[in-house]
Amino acid sequence: MANINSNYPENFFRGISTEDAIEDSYGEPMLLYSAFQFTNKHGRTDNFHEASITWEDDENAYTVIMNQKKIKGECEDYQFKVGVARISMDKMKRQLEPFIIKGELSYERDKTDDNDYHGNLLLAESLSQKRQLCTHVKTLLCQCVIDIHRRDN
Repeated sequence: MANINSNYPENFFRGISTEDAIEDSYGEPMLLYSAFQFTNKHGRTDNFHEASITWEDDENAYTVIMNQKKIKGECEDYQFKVGVARISMDKMKRQLEPFIIKGELSYERDKTDDNDYHGNLLLAESLSQKRQLCTHVKTLLCQCVIDIHRRDN
């Protein structure tokens, strides 16, 4: 689990892979809670599920996440086909303070081979099993979005 007193940037990016994670019919695009899928596919043993993010440490972080590739079989394509959402750490800390204080929501840096800015939002496994509360956390995260950058097709 993260040391939440460590130095983190003001914002982070969440990649958007599918169109159903954005609602466009109200003027400005809105990120929907389906954009946050917390999983334990990397075999964490700390009782947290993770959702990948990219820390906006500098202007290069945007380029890195937008150029991130995913290989499926013999095909290579952009991992975030739709784009990315920029999310405010300050808003997230305020909106989700009760969950952070209880240790049910946290974050970390977790560099990967192709993304030095990579990190994770961490959701306690016990909370991820409570469907309504988990949906509430995801919805509150969506309210912390600063802007959405769509990929040009």
